[in-house]
Amino acid sequence: MAKPEPGNVRKEISEHRGRWRSLKEFYQLYTSGLSRVEIERLLKQESLGIYSYYNASSSVAPAAGSEDGAMVKSAGRSRALKRLLLVVKRIFLSFVMKLTPARRMFYGVAVLLFVFAALVSNWLYGLAAFLLVNALLAFELADKMLAKDELEIARDIQLSLQPDLPALSGAQLAAFYRPAKEVGGDYYDVIQLDERRIAIILGDVSGKGMPAALYAVKLQGLFELLLDQPSSPKEVLCAINRLVAKRLYRQYFITALLAFIDFERSSMTLARAGHNPAVHYRAKMGKVDLLAPKGNGLGLQNSDQFDGHLIEQQVAIAAGDILVFYTDGITEAMNSEREEFGETRLSQLISDNASDSADELKERIITSLTSFVGKALFDDDVALVVLKI
Repeated sequence: MAKPEPGNVRKEISEHRGRWRSLKEFYQLYTSGLSRVEIERLLKQESLGIYSYYNASSSVAPAAGSEDGAMVKSAGRSRALKRLLLVVKRIFLSFVMKLTPARRMFYGVAVLLFVFAALVSNWLYGLAAFLLVNALLAFELADKMLAKDELEIARDIQLSLQPDLPALSGAQLAAFYRPAKEVGGDYYDVIQLDERRIAIILGDVSGKGMPAALYAVKLQGLFELLLDQPSSPKEVLCAINRLVAKRLYRQYFITALLAFIDFERSSMTLARAGHNPAVHYRAKMGKVDLLAPKGNGLGLQNSDQFDGHLIEQQVAIAAGDILVFYTDGITEAMNSEREEFGETRLSQLISDNASDSADELKERIITSLTSFVGKALFDDDVALVVLKI
C-alpha cells in the first residue's frame, strides 16, 4: 500500500485547520454577546414574560364542556398532557393573531409547505418554508429594532429630564435613578423654593415601561407647576389628586412623597400619598426613625376622601442628620431566596454609615442592593434621594 506524500498530508492538515478556523469564527460570531447571564435572563425572565404576555392577551378561552370535562375525568399523565396541549394551542393562536394579516398568510403558507415537505419527502418545499419563516422573522426583527430605537430616544429624553441637584449651603444632596426597562415610572425632583427652602419629591407610578413613564412625566409637570405657588405639601398633593383622579386609567395609581426642607428653621414638613416612609437618621440620638404620615395613593379616591386621609408631619432636623427618600424598587427588591431588601436593612445600612457623605451613602446603598439582589439589573424602577445636613 502506497504511503501518502508528505506534501499532500500537510495540505490536508492545512485544509482541515482552515475549515476548523472558519467554523470557530462562525461560532464566535453567532454566539457573540451570549453569556451565562444572558441565557439565564432568556430562560427565566424573557420566557416567562413572553408566556404571560401571550397567555394574557389570548382571546381564545379554554373550551368549555367536553375538553374541560375530559381533563377532569382523565388522570395522571393524560390529564397533564391535555392541559399542556391546550395551553400551547392558546399561546400559538394568540401569537398568530398578533401578526399582521399579510404576515399571518405567509406564515400559514410556510406551515403548509413544511407539512407538505414532510408528506412527500421533498426537501425543496422544506427549504421554501424555511426561507419564508426567516423572511417573516427578519420583518418582525426590523419592527422590534425600530421600536427599540424609539424607546432609546424616550429613555434619553426621560434621563435628560432628571433634575440638576441644587448646590446647598450646609447640606449635601445625592440622587440615583435607574428604570427596570428602557423607561420607567419612578420620578424624583429637587426644587429650590426660595433662599432657605427646598422641596424634595418622589413619585412612583404603578407598573413599568412606557405607560408608567408617560404618567411620570405628567406628574413631574404638575409638581413643577404647582410648586411655583406658595403652599404646603398637603395642599400640593391634594391639588394633584384632583387633577389625576379624572384622567388616570383605572388600572393605574400613583404614590408620591413631598417634603419641604426649611434650613433656616431647621425643620421638615412632609406629606405622603401612599408612598414608602422617609428614613430620618437623628445624629444626636444615633437612631433611625421611619416617617410615615397617613395618606392614600393619588388617583384612588375622590377629592374629599383623599384630602380627609392626608396628614402632614413636621420634624426637627439638626447638623449631622440624614434624610433618605426612596421608591419601593429598593425595599421590595428580592434576592434568589425571595427575601426582600426591606426597610430594616436599609435603616441599619444608613445608621452604620452615618459618617459618610451623601454621595458615599448613596453609592453604598446601591452597591449593597446590587450585592443583595445578585445582579446589576433590577426588576423594578429605583429612585433614591439622600440629604445630609
